[in-house]
Amino acid sequence: MKQELEAEYLATFKKTVAMHEVFLTRLASHLIFREDAHLHVFLEYDQDLCARPKGKLQQLGGLIKSVGSTTDQYYLNATVRDVNDFFEQQMNSLTEYHGQLKEATSRTDKMTEKHKELADSYIKISGSLLQLANSDNGHLDKFLSKVSDTFEKARKVESRVASDQDLKLADTLRYYMRDSQAARALLVRRLKCLANYENANKALEKARHKNKDIHV
Repeated sequence: MKQELEAEYLATFKKTVAMHEVFLTRLASHLIFREDAHLHVFLEYDQDLCARPKGKLQQLGGLIKSVGSTTDQYYLNATVRDVNDFFEQQMNSLTEYHGQLKEATSRTDKMTEKHKELADSYIKISGSLLQLANSDNGHLDKFLSKVSDTFEKARKVESRVASDQDLKLADTLRYYMRDSQAARALLVRRLKCLANYENANKALEKARHKNKDIHV
């Protein structure tokens, strides 16, 4: 049990480090951010950092914000049409790409979960066989012990496969899924700007018809 806990912690630690490394590499290679003094300070800071965990109110606020952004996106897509066909095509392709990545990530998570369940089943079978071998001092005790060891080895293999899939495949898909979501959010911000621009022009026309202060 101790070895399994250590292996699980190590897999989680490797996954976290790998994702942070990809993120920092992209920041360091960005044309603007790589020259930013704050990024240099962050990368070269050698003292302890104290990060306060999010409270329940902050988590609830993040959920409400996420729902609101999704609603705004659907509303803007239905009411505002981009004047540039290029950005319209980018939004459509990104939406389809994000949907495919989301589905692939979900299926990978389910596959990883099934591998973990299979490993749990193996350890139950191995433990039952070992108990049976210890309770039976006849001719089958050695055979049952060997079969129990075989299931134990199979469990380790399944656990390692699940950890590798979670680290290498699922997290990679999840990273690109969030990356495509960020790109879509950027295009939604563009649609918001277009909507504000159109509303400002309508307000200007109304002001001209009513002979109001055009500057205001």
